[in-house]
Amino acid sequence: DSNDTFRILYTSKNRFGDTGETGFFQMTDHGMEEVKNPSEFFLTVRSEPVIGTSMAVLKEGSRPIVVEIESLVTKSFTSFPSRITETMSRDRLNVLISILEQHCDMVFTDRNVIINTQNNIKLKTSDTSLATLMSICSSYFKAPLPFNSVYLADVGLTGELKKIPNLDVRLKELDRMGYGNVYVAKDVPIGNYKNITIVRCHTISDVLKHVGFEINMVKRYQKHQTL
Repeated sequence: DSNDTFRILYTSKNRFGDTGETGFFQMTDHGMEEVKNPSEFFLTVRSEPVIGTSMAVLKEGSRPIVVEIESLVTKSFTSFPSRITETMSRDRLNVLISILEQHCDMVFTDRNVIINTQNNIKLKTSDTSLATLMSICSSYFKAPLPFNSVYLADVGLTGELKKIPNLDVRLKELDRMGYGNVYVAKDVPIGNYKNITIVRCHTISDVLKHVGFEINMVKRYQKHQTL
């Protein structure tokens, strides 16, 4: 955001090192200063879970960054519900919503869906798909996700979780920061970690069941909405 003090420098050509590296800076009274722990800028410190939020880990260059994804699902009073997001393409958001409708019996034909991230960091890759879906589900059911949980997987059109690149680097960062459960695809190799607990799931429905959003809950919720 050009109006914010936070700045991200992307390198597309580097004579002395790898391309794709990212620098994080903040404008201060003394000029541009390096942000040594950029995750702090993309998280809201809380003592309890909040409805409509989930956690993911982006890979910016060689640096893993923990980010918070926020979703708001509201009743639509028009024929064409809104899909509002500045952090990802609208087409990708529509794909994720279609996955929930097809594999989780959720209905969005009368729901607006809004996606955002703190400081508007972009969700450019599919490695945040599971976290985005879980954030939407949390707002849909008006129930918070388990506290200190992180979601690291892509989600295919079949509803199956798929492994993402550089998973071990992301898991080590979460372990260093002391997070709890981390949800990943079922077929990924996992190392030993001190703080985090790895939860392997096969489909998005399995993740919903593990966090307490049973498919029967979906059907009861829909029945209640039609009364």
